[in-house]
Amino acid sequence: MDDSLELKKVFNTLFSMLKKRYLIIILFLLLGIFFSLLYNNSLPKTYKSFTTLYSKPNLVYDGEDNYYSSLMNMRQSKSFIAITKSRKVIETVIEKLNLDYEYDFVLKNLKINIEGDSDVITLSYFDLNNEKAKNIANEITNVAIREANNIMDTKNIVIIDNATISNKYDCKKNNGNIIIGALMGIILGFSIGFFLDLLEKNDKKSKK
Repeated sequence: MDDSLELKKVFNTLFSMLKKRYLIIILFLLLGIFFSLLYNNSLPKTYKSFTTLYSKPNLVYDGEDNYYSSLMNMRQSKSFIAITKSRKVIETVIEKLNLDYEYDFVLKNLKINIEGDSDVITLSYFDLNNEKAKNIANEITNVAIREANNIMDTKNIVIIDNATISNKYDCKKNNGNIIIGALMGIILGFSIGFFLDLLEKNDKKSKK
């Protein structure tokens, strides 16, 4: 019973503060979004290029054995991803394209994922130069397939689409900054609202 009364008291205090200080909260929300937009505009534009690959199943069975076939193909896809991220593949690409990049830098800007429950793999590379992003994505794909064929003794990884030059920069991280800015603005607005309420209550007590 006491807990429910305390909870009700907290909600009443919060609601009362919101009614009186909602303009402050909105102001800091807008300020958070504004400054995050300024920050985004100061960031260098990053472009994304990607290749699409297909991991062909080794064997296809009917009935219960189909699960085993799917499991083996998933292992094949995951092995290919691990090979793609290997130092041997990345450093071969760096040398071949004469890049002034380190292994860790390339790995950081490389994203490779299996699309849902399918056998399709997407390999993406992010760079400040859109043509370089395309070239690196295509070269990593070609070198990785060649190494996978040698290591796994298979030719089941095939290219569906090669990477192309993109003139649209990637803005996912930028959108994340806006969300963070908005949340920080709301938190700051709430904090100031509570602080002003506390000062107001203390002032009223001192005048009594």
